[in-house]
Amino acid sequence: TAVECLEKVLSYTLLVEELTMGEIKELLVACTAYAIRDHQHILDDLKRPENQYMHNSIRYSEGTGKGGYDEPRTLGKTLQIAPVWFSNNQDESLMVCIDALCRRRHVTRQECLEMIQQSPKIIDNLLHIMSREASAGVQEQACDGAAAVILCFLMMLPQYYAISGEIDAEKELEDAMHCNKILFQHPRSLQMLIRARNKAAAVDPVAIAVKTRQQWSARGDEDMLHHALPKLSPNTGRLGICTLRILNNFTLIPDAPAPVFIALLPIAYTACARAPTESDIASSASRGPGPRYTDEYLMQQRQLYEVRLRPAEQSSAYDPLLDRIQLFVAPETIVGPTLLFRLLRKLAATGYTLERLRELKRIPPNTPDIDETPTALVHIHQIVEARTIGKLIRMSVHRRVLRRREMGNKLLSTKPDVARVIYMSAAQLAQAVAYFGTDVPNIIAEGVKENLNSIRTAYQEMVLCLGNACEAYIRMKCWGMAAAMAEHVVETCNHFPPEEAASIGWDIKSSREKNARRLETAKKELRT
Repeated sequence: TAVECLEKVLSYTLLVEELTMGEIKELLVACTAYAIRDHQHILDDLKRPENQYMHNSIRYSEGTGKGGYDEPRTLGKTLQIAPVWFSNNQDESLMVCIDALCRRRHVTRQECLEMIQQSPKIIDNLLHIMSREASAGVQEQACDGAAAVILCFLMMLPQYYAISGEIDAEKELEDAMHCNKILFQHPRSLQMLIRARNKAAAVDPVAIAVKTRQQWSARGDEDMLHHALPKLSPNTGRLGICTLRILNNFTLIPDAPAPVFIALLPIAYTACARAPTESDIASSASRGPGPRYTDEYLMQQRQLYEVRLRPAEQSSAYDPLLDRIQLFVAPETIVGPTLLFRLLRKLAATGYTLERLRELKRIPPNTPDIDETPTALVHIHQIVEARTIGKLIRMSVHRRVLRRREMGNKLLSTKPDVARVIYMSAAQLAQAVAYFGTDVPNIIAEGVKENLNSIRTAYQEMVLCLGNACEAYIRMKCWGMAAAMAEHVVETCNHFPPEEAASIGWDIKSSREKNARRLETAKKELRT
């Protein structure tokens, strides 16, 4: 098919560099419109006698044998297989768009802004694909996850790989914020994003896998199971974490109404749940074969890398210029609490302090997608309870941020670009906790010493993670970003009270001096 041909060309060659952004825009419009279509139209076409030739274009399975290419085609068999075949083609059409965007050396935020301004239908189509229910008889569709990846890329805040002077950093950030404003000005964007996130959170991978197995068995084509099952959980992970990443951007939009932040609180809180551990997976596996905790683990732990890959025939040795991460979304266990603390901070700034939220008698009017029911109100009260907030602060700082930083340390020497994005995701969570603790000071009083130390530790972790990210940028020879990062770290250290740093055993003087040396190194390279 045309979709398969495009996928091969963009995945295994450098021809994507020859495409203009106008051509990529047209590709996005065409592929998202194709992915939105219902499979009923292809069933109607197949039933027409003049379209008998189309039966041979429908793949039953890979290889030969039961359900293979050598099996005689019948109308009944083809009609059974057609919805899944068409669904897979829709999935591949959106994967082509991901290749077109992520395999280019650089896509500026201005180019993304121009695409969605000239073709607003792109956002309409992506939101529709993300939020719709799966087609009848098709459980393994990956369209919604791929659509979430594309929208996340278009709304992504700028990444700076080039040296200072090649990119106008302020203009890039301005264009990125403009992209997000356009998205959230869409009349139903928040409702559709909330629906997409709730859909991902409600997925039971075991139930879907069982149902998928039953459907393929009923079609007499169990050979295709190994193609359908592996993408269930990764797809759910993509949809869930990319939606959370986009909603995080919403907290940066000025003058957003408080009821919207209240609507997002349950979503953010649910995403803070503990991910299954290795022992959970082991105990689940002992109960028998089949996807159990392994799938749930992938859903919550999945961190999405989209890189500009070289053609397959070239060397596979890691190259920071060619194997560069174009899009990164942290696991749900990081991006979920980051969203929660940003929401609480924004609510406090609009007058909805923790005390006011606890005293709410009804959900405020104009709150999207939350019914004014006691259950919803009780959920809000549970989220903002002092004990719950204190527990989330300590868990985020002392477990999740720390583990992410340690993960980055292991990769810094061999894959600095991967380490960079890991450090940055940990720093974002630490920053969200630190700024929340500063702007909502009563949370410290409610938790006494435990919360106070955790807030101070959040500042320490933010400095350590950003400093390590600066080191990664230096190793990548991205001097402009390294200088900006080091300067921010030095400024933070200069304003943090030394006595508070000493109370948690943080040698803040050493952190300041180390990053001052990094700043000098970056500035020296920029001058040469």
